[in-house]
Amino acid sequence: MTHRWNGEELLTLATWDRQVGPVQQRVTSWVRCELWKDGAPARTEPQIFSLLRFGLEEFRAMPQRAGFTGITVHGGYRAAARRPPPTRCGPSRPPAADARRRQLSGAAA
Repeated sequence: MTHRWNGEELLTLATWDRQVGPVQQRVTSWVRCELWKDGAPARTEPQIFSLLRFGLEEFRAMPQRAGFTGITVHGGYRAAARRPPPTRCGPSRPPAADARRRQLSGAAA
């Protein structure tokens, strides 16, 4: 069970009865979210949470069948890892080119 305080309110999340269907490529879990106020549950939401799993080629084929082209698949996701900083958009120049441009314009390098 996980929990998180939000001021005076407590949010809890419990997951149980996980079922894995390797042939169906589906993982199903029961989930219960609760909001607690003044030491008692104020709201409870039970849910069935189901995920489908796809192989790489199956995943790539879905948008292709829908008419998309130029599909790129990225991997390497790691749970709890920090995201890299956003990359710069627009034309890219090597740092030496920026330093040379500043030097030619009379700005301090």
